[in-house]
Amino acid sequence: MKVKNLKSMLLLVAITVVFVGCSKDDEPTNPNSSIIGTWKGRHDYIENNIEGYSELTMIFHSNGKFEMSKYFFPDDETDEDSGTYKINGNKITLTFYDGDKYDDGDIEECFFEIGKDSKGDYLIVYYEGEKEDAFIKYKVK
Repeated sequence: MKVKNLKSMLLLVAITVVFVGCSKDDEPTNPNSSIIGTWKGRHDYIENNIEGYSELTMIFHSNGKFEMSKYFFPDDETDEDSGTYKINGNKITLTFYDGDKYDDGDIEECFFEIGKDSKGDYLIVYYEGEKEDAFIKYKVK
């Protein structure tokens, strides 16, 4: 009888350890909770047999405004934008106001994902069906 109870207790402990010890890595977090802050990313590419890269910095403020700057190498060009953002679920709507009369008020609806991996907190902003082409931006601490 004691052996049967001991086996049952050991089985119960083993099942508890298995369920408590299992967790998902790289799991996306609540999208509304932590987009505020500065995010930086880099994308390497080859175009016309020339290696280059682009760096992107996105800053989301708590007042619903954002700033974005892009640097392109080897062109040595910088592009800056700003505007407002609205979040609805995993969708983010960016309304650009960069001072150019042709671009004022341009609206882009994108999807985004916030998560955590071995490098830290990450943000992916992408158009529908193009997630694999988006590059990851990491939160600057």
